[in-house]
Amino acid sequence: MNFWREPDFGWRLLCFLACIPSGGALLAKVFGIAPLQAVTLYLFLPCALFLVGMWWWASRTGRDYLAGALTIGFWGGLLGTLAYDLARIPFLLAGQRVFAPINVYGVWLAEAAISSQWTHALGWAYHFSNGITFGIMYALFMRRRHWLWAIPWALLLETIAVLSPFAVIFNLVGNYNALAIAYLGHVAYALPLGWLVYRWDDTLAWLAARPGWLRRGWPVVGLLLFLLVALWPPGTAFDSRAQPGSLRVEDNRLNPGWVRINVNDNITFTNPAGTPATIIDRTRDYSLPLAAGQQESSQYTRPGIYQVYVQTTGQTRSSFVIVEPVEKIAR
Repeated sequence: MNFWREPDFGWRLLCFLACIPSGGALLAKVFGIAPLQAVTLYLFLPCALFLVGMWWWASRTGRDYLAGALTIGFWGGLLGTLAYDLARIPFLLAGQRVFAPINVYGVWLAEAAISSQWTHALGWAYHFSNGITFGIMYALFMRRRHWLWAIPWALLLETIAVLSPFAVIFNLVGNYNALAIAYLGHVAYALPLGWLVYRWDDTLAWLAARPGWLRRGWPVVGLLLFLLVALWPPGTAFDSRAQPGSLRVEDNRLNPGWVRINVNDNITFTNPAGTPATIIDRTRDYSLPLAAGQQESSQYTRPGIYQVYVQTTGQTRSSFVIVEPVEKIAR
């Protein structure tokens, strides 16, 4: 594979480097180098605009390899991310919180004290930006290579996360079920990406045959989906009752879903219901009984992400306490 002898090697390498800040922003956070928000705003977003500009320039100057790589990488990464998420839905239905990290991304991006529909939308947007940029990185150097090559690429991406503090922060170390689900999801990600890059000419021909409004309408669709998540009425009603530094019992679950504090701060647990409730902190192996109308505080003295829920005989949905700086848990 003589990558450097193919057209526009220098420009493709530059675009490859411009993709790195997307996933790199998360690595900067978990390594304690810089906040996710800062790297995203001041490095990734300018790089994303650069990639859009490069696609526009390449499309109009006859640089077909570069333009094709950016186009196919975008769609391959997008479809791969959808496949990655769909492959994990059965595990979500079985009770696994496989999408929990995405919610954390949104809280970190907003530098928020509590989660909301807005932070959920931000987290999902960041999640898809990672999938798309990883797809572009692959397409830039793997034109017409066999689709199986995408599998080791996808597994490499997950391995980087597993070998980083990400694995400690999100409880992947020794959690073989979670690791198996993560790697399975990345195989699913690789399949559409690898196929589109392998069938390079057919992919470009198929895209060119689509109506212009369909090919260029994806930003509008993306914005509408973002607003749908951010403004979802049941979610915003739930958010309106949430308070920073507090978790409130509501119908056998806690509100908000995510609360973010600093180490040595307290979380106030409130039970406004007319019946007693018991709060379980699974991470600390700790229980807190609350009488009807009672309010109690609990101090968190170590950084990390803590899973808490209301003890019940039926189904319950966990909430999480993010104790900053979470990156110190891995040191």
